Amino acid sequence: MDFRISIAENRNYIIIKYYVPMTSELALKSGPELIRHSTGNDINRFLFDMRESQNIQSATDNYFFANQKIQSFDFPKMSRSAFLTQPSDNSHDFITTAFKNAGYAVAKFTSEEEALKWLNDNLE
Repeated sequence: MDFRISIAENRNYIIIKYYVPMTSELALKSGPELIRHSTGNDINRFLFDMRESQNIQSATDNYFFANQKIQSFDFPKMSRSAFLTQPSDNSHDFITTAFKNAGYAVAKFTSEEEALKWLNDNLE
């Protein structure tokens, strides 16, 4: 299993946990299923748990994904995504910036508590 998708107990966000290195191919494989969960449950906040999944792509591939490939499964711009990584893992820094520059609300965290606080903040 490359990833697992679940809904948080409070139903405020969707959790996607990755178990293999992150690539565009993996994101394109998991993205449509993530969007089905999002649409079917009217949830637009996401916890991307990548503590076991370093990003192994080049900056060019990350930029291309954030600005073009993600559109293939209509990831909502009006969403909030927390990237949870290991404290020593900086491999997701560039893609985080690329997503922000593409207009997505994304933040990277090394503390699960802080990520969940941010995801649960300002709920209407």
